[in-house]
Amino acid sequence: MTGATPISPLPACWPAACAERRCGPGRPRGYDPDCVLAALTRVFREQGYEATSVEDLISAAGLSRSSFYNAYGSKRGAMLAVLQRHCDVHRAELRGLARAGDPPQAQARAVIDGHFDAEVAATGCFIGDAAAELSARDADVQDIVSRFRDRLVDDFAALAAPLVGEAEAPERARAAYALALGAGVMRKSGVSADAVESLRREARRLLGA
Repeated sequence: MTGATPISPLPACWPAACAERRCGPGRPRGYDPDCVLAALTRVFREQGYEATSVEDLISAAGLSRSSFYNAYGSKRGAMLAVLQRHCDVHRAELRGLARAGDPPQAQARAVIDGHFDAEVAATGCFIGDAAAELSARDADVQDIVSRFRDRLVDDFAALAAPLVGEAEAPERARAAYALALGAGVMRKSGVSADAVESLRREARRLLGA
């Protein structure tokens, strides 16, 4: 990305122990895969896929070229690994917001609010941005995003079922997901925060929250 802020070698929150390190003569190098994926995510988020080079990824991750290729095979392989991890983490975090013991309405509201917050974040939604850039020409990206969407909609429906009924829950869940997706696009286009919040309220209503 032209004019982008240079990428620091390691994220500020990444302890030095997460970088690739020599373990002494004759011993293999090691690194923390989660830390590496976090660093790669930041690069792709800031620059997008096309503007990111393998050199950018290697520098940010603190890996040798051979370790990078052994782990991911290519820039595309790194992107698929990052996208899958991001989808899995986001879904797990949302499911964690539905705390056992809370009323069904509170659980549904917490989860849809959490997803809205991700979609309208100032940094953008990484999953949505990756899908917009790549899914039309990369079947694997499309598959990862589609499976994420379907599972998230299923989660929304499961939360909504006690509130709106089993029959209506799936359709309402799909609509709530679409509203969150649209809210992210609208926020990027400069629509007011109030307009976005009206979509959030409608998504809550659809889920019975």
